[in-house]
Amino acid sequence: MNKNEAIKIFQKILHYYQAIKTPKYQHVDYEDLLGKHKSLDNIKEHLQGNKIYHDLTNGISQILAKLEKQRALDSLSREQIWSNYSERGMNKTIRPYPKKKHNTDKFPILWLNQGEYECALTNGYWGHKNFIVMDLLGYTLLMLLGGDRLPENLEPIFENLESIKRREEQLNDNIQKINRTTYSICIDDNYFREKTGLKMSSNEIFQLLQETSRAEFKLPFPAIVKDSNGKETTHNMNWFSRFFELGEQEIKIRKDGIVQLREYRIHFSTLLGELFVNNLTSKHNDRVDLRFYNLPETAQLFYRRFLLHISFTTKPLNLKTITDGLGLRDKNKSNLIKTIKASILKPLINDNLISSYEFSEGLKGTKLKIFRNDQCRRM
Repeated sequence: MNKNEAIKIFQKILHYYQAIKTPKYQHVDYEDLLGKHKSLDNIKEHLQGNKIYHDLTNGISQILAKLEKQRALDSLSREQIWSNYSERGMNKTIRPYPKKKHNTDKFPILWLNQGEYECALTNGYWGHKNFIVMDLLGYTLLMLLGGDRLPENLEPIFENLESIKRREEQLNDNIQKINRTTYSICIDDNYFREKTGLKMSSNEIFQLLQETSRAEFKLPFPAIVKDSNGKETTHNMNWFSRFFELGEQEIKIRKDGIVQLREYRIHFSTLLGELFVNNLTSKHNDRVDLRFYNLPETAQLFYRRFLLHISFTTKPLNLKTITDGLGLRDKNKSNLIKTIKASILKPLINDNLISSYEFSEGLKGTKLKIFRNDQCRRM
């Protein structure tokens, strides 16, 4: 093969790659893309130093890695795949507000839950990875309380709503009640990567844990208390609170000063942290597996907010409920529906979390109806 022939092959694959719809990994055939990658590898001696060639090869490699990870997860049964446990009140109440390059909103960020309860976020942002952090911490705490297995006979730590109110006042006045249990866990970077499937450096993990610990909320938080007989009650928080306090220790440092391994101590010593623990010990949580973390960000957030905690086979949602619940900002209705179809509904169908959907017009505007059948996998 000469250089001219190699350039023709390269240009043909480049045009193929550029024509793939975004997100590209959802619109390619694995075997076809693998063949294209092998063809690029066969012509590399003729295109060394060509930046576009190297960018193309790297882009295809990343897509293949993502598809290979998904194929490996898909081959596992529900019992074989790793799962965390996700606290229900957090998923139902927190509206995601991920950090973006051009965020211009002033803190606190305000929104309404269920159209009437005011919620607020300050001192940080909150996206799909922050939820994943809390899933991991929730599972780890449950395993600690159960002695390396999920506990069977735990109960809420709060007696009633009045006891939550008293605890909030104590914490706001910096009064620590004597003999009160402090819940805490310890993890390291390797454990974090294993249990989340996220390929992150130690610095990236530390930064994510810091951001998660610093975000503060004031919410109408759903909780199970001992006097509620398993029914959900709501505590309207009077002050901002964060989920946990974070301690960090550097364990392994390279000669050039790069930290390769950290250990973290997480203390659920805040009101929101204790409400989080309270619901976990009340079994007010839902199972999520590593396949779920491989979904597009918006699909994960949508499923958490509207579907994870319910067992209904049909779920109707107004378009406004979806935009308010996810903080979607596109004012163009046609574009918004296209985004929901491409970034949320199609990935959920492909992952067998929903079976189908339909849009319709009604008195309250556009409505989306989600369908799940017996073949849909449950988290």
